[in-house]
Amino acid sequence: IADTGYYAISETVTVDATPKTDCIYDMDNQIWIPLKYSQSPRTRGYRRTAQVHYNYYAGRRNPVAFTEGNIDTTVNVSYLLKTREEAERILNLAGKMVLYKDTNGGVLIGIVTDPGYQSERFYPVSFTITGVDYNEAVKYEAVSG
Repeated sequence: IADTGYYAISETVTVDATPKTDCIYDMDNQIWIPLKYSQSPRTRGYRRTAQVHYNYYAGRRNPVAFTEGNIDTTVNVSYLLKTREEAERILNLAGKMVLYKDTNGGVLIGIVTDPGYQSERFYPVSFTITGVDYNEAVKYEAVSG
């Protein structure tokens, strides 16, 4: 097509990929689970923790700190679900890889830890996601030609 003169570079297009509701993607079952409701104003607790080691030496009052450059990233969230089946779906994500997106642009790929819910008229659920170094199965490489 380029040889015939009918090819032209397109203009850059910016797309907003922020979801209209918070959601979590179950990577094993390849389904999105919407997280629409909460009992109170929605808060999402993002946290980063550095791995720091302290060594104490004779003659020094304070320790010497060493970091390995490792960071733990977590998000703690709470939502309200309408049915027990929805709450059980979140409970079944324990130890599984997920993609979490919120309406403020937060994104985290990680493992769900400590999910739980309360059995009431509705089902308050809460869980933590710990971010992991995730590489897709297909790697994209530059091709010269």
